[in-house]
Amino acid sequence: MKKSILIIRFGSLGDILLTSATVLNIKANYPDHSIKYLTKEKFRSVVEMIDGVDEIFTIKDSISTVAYFKFLNEIDSQYEILFDLHGNFRSWMAKKILTANLKVTYPKRRIERSLIVKNKIIPEMYPHSIDLYNQTLLELNKTAFQWRPVIKTNKISDEKIERFIEANSKLIVIAPGASFETKQYPPDKFATAALELHKQTGSAIIWADASAANCLPSVLSDINKNAFMRLSNLPIQKLASVLEYGQLTIANDSGIAHLASSVGTTVIALFGPTHPSLGFAPRGLFDQVIQVPEECRPCSLHGSKPCYREEQFCFSKIDPERIVSLAIHKLEQSQMTEKAVFLDRDGTIIKDKDYLSDPNDVELIDGTIDALKSLQDNGYKLVVVSNQSGVARGKFSIESVENVNRHLSEMLAKHDVQIDAFYYCPHHPNGSVDEYTGVCQCRKPSVGMVEEAIHQLQIDPRKSFVIGDKLSDLYLGKMMGGKSILVRTGYGAEEEKVINGTQNFRTVIVCDNLQAAGEFILDEMVIS
Repeated sequence: MKKSILIIRFGSLGDILLTSATVLNIKANYPDHSIKYLTKEKFRSVVEMIDGVDEIFTIKDSISTVAYFKFLNEIDSQYEILFDLHGNFRSWMAKKILTANLKVTYPKRRIERSLIVKNKIIPEMYPHSIDLYNQTLLELNKTAFQWRPVIKTNKISDEKIERFIEANSKLIVIAPGASFETKQYPPDKFATAALELHKQTGSAIIWADASAANCLPSVLSDINKNAFMRLSNLPIQKLASVLEYGQLTIANDSGIAHLASSVGTTVIALFGPTHPSLGFAPRGLFDQVIQVPEECRPCSLHGSKPCYREEQFCFSKIDPERIVSLAIHKLEQSQMTEKAVFLDRDGTIIKDKDYLSDPNDVELIDGTIDALKSLQDNGYKLVVVSNQSGVARGKFSIESVENVNRHLSEMLAKHDVQIDAFYYCPHHPNGSVDEYTGVCQCRKPSVGMVEEAIHQLQIDPRKSFVIGDKLSDLYLGKMMGGKSILVRTGYGAEEEKVINGTQNFRTVIVCDNLQAAGEFILDEMVIS
């Protein structure tokens, strides 16, 4: 029987989205396990977007203790591991009833967060919720490869929205809602910022609110009607698909901020009564919080407490001009316009020769040149990302890696193929060379090398692919928010056996070699 793992997180929207990184980390550490997820029924559609989840169990919000006890017995199984990522009475009850060889609970920081709210003393360093979720894996001596939320979206399937997006190349989403009114920056100030951004950047504006019954601020009527769209109460999966097309989302401390971050859109989040030290700031690559240092902040853990002062200074002191200024900076900083193919080296581009260190031993796999040239000619950046643990193991030096890369680059250049960048990780947890021994953030499937390339080459990971012959390459593509292709060259044929016939991910693309993988990418480009 296939081993299974159960993850528990009942809500809410933002919290569940933040578990997406940990789900991928669990799948990468336990590739032959089935991942099951227990949540509330109203959040099923959210969990459905988390890649790596094979089965979803749900309960109703109002389920009685007796009914919940019965439900837990129905789903009881010999779980290998139970991950409690919620830490409340219901998850405690599940741990008591369900059978699992290992049960781990994330450190919720209850006392520390309560003291922050009570004493208004903000620590200089504080963990993000994703770090706390990942801590459960570290307790099991496993590795956390991803520390940002990432989900997969579907096509929008709405002609009106699709036409609007096609007609507007620059798009900013304004999301003025939040779970509590006290967490909502004044809509008229949001609207003022939206109008000014439209004027200064030429961006179209999508106003995404919870209800069409809410009155739109009158200033929004000054935006060109062809560059403004209101979307009210969209289903969460459709909203995620819309957010993915935005260059920027401006939101309150809300689940929508995390939703935008999870699809790779840069987020500016306005924090009033809450504070990032409580662990729930958006954590995308370019995300940033706007806040003011009021002495009464944070006034409550989730921002629900009514303001006792004559006005809500934590918001009134945030001018729309400040939002506009930061938004323009973010639009310039996060110009991810390029698409790329991230390529493993040994076993994918060249034949794997077991700790290759001599440039003279470099041998291209058949079809490599044609594949790379076709991808290059169709606008893809070519970026090599390679684990070179031989450095940490004392098998060869950094210089050897760079000599091999240089020789490979020269070989390809003779055929008019230009590698845009080489990145490699020399580390390994079990190395023998102290300088390179240990856990790092660049060894695949960690996203460190990809994030460096995103910054340096302005790559949009959502439009990009990873091609390689190991599961670490497959996971890397998932973790960066792009697509991945496993090739059967190198170790690929053996690695395919691990995923064959399983629900390892929603879609696993396997091709015979790099040439076939390149053809797949170009065919998909034509279709899309």
